[in-house]
Amino acid sequence: MNYKHLIVAAIALAFVSCSEKIDTEKVLLKKENDSLRNVLADINSKYVFDSIYFKDTRSLNNTYKKGSVYEQTFSVIAYSSNAKYFIKFDSIVNGKKVNPDALTNSKGNFTYRTTLDHKVNTISAEINIENKYGKQFHGRATDRVRVKE
Repeated sequence: MNYKHLIVAAIALAFVSCSEKIDTEKVLLKKENDSLRNVLADINSKYVFDSIYFKDTRSLNNTYKKGSVYEQTFSVIAYSSNAKYFIKFDSIVNGKKVNPDALTNSKGNFTYRTTLDHKVNTISAEINIENKYGKQFHGRATDRVRVKE
């Protein structure tokens, strides 16, 4: 009978010990989960690369003469492969873009060409940077090009 009591006591002790171990693991997993949520919340409040810069480069081939083709490149510095696009347009009339054109992305560079038809030509682009995590950026860039007479 003594053996049976020892076996029952050992089994009961094992259950209590396992239960405490499981409770400890639950607490540790909850802390880890909360920590990961904090990290994710922090990431979602930033750009995935912490910062974004735009560089505007005019082609050296531009003559700035009336009727000539004008070329300019927007570069995204701190480039990543996340979704991003630029839409070039001539103007906005009644809230709608005139002659919108999505620019092709080549390693973070978006090049566009337009003909200089007026003494002063306005060029605009809508910029959209979208990420699964982190901040998103939506904006508009506008430039004016004066032709040489």
